[in-house]
Amino acid sequence: MINLVLIDDHVMIHDAVRFQLAGLSDIVLVGTGAAGEEIEPLIERYQPDVMLIDLSIHRLWKPVCVRRGAIRCCPLSDACESNTSPQSS
Repeated sequence: MINLVLIDDHVMIHDAVRFQLAGLSDIVLVGTGAAGEEIEPLIERYQPDVMLIDLSIHRLWKPVCVRRGAIRCCPLSDACESNTSPQSS
C-alpha cells in the first residue's frame, strides 16, 4: 500500500485527488494540508511514501524532499499554456 499526503491550497485539487483515488485500493490519501508549513508535521504524523505538493510552495518543499530522500515528492501545478497544440508547418 502507498500512503499519500497532499499539500495544496485549492479545495478543488483536494476533491479531484480524492475522486481519482476513490477506486484504488493500493493508494491511500492519509493526510492533507493547505500550506507549506504543514509539510513537516504531516510527514511526522503519517510517514507518507509519496507527497503531492503545490509547486507554488517550492521554497518550502524542496528542502524537505532533499532531507527525506525516502519520500517521493511530486510537485503539482495549476498552470497551463494558452497554446498546447502543435504548430503546423
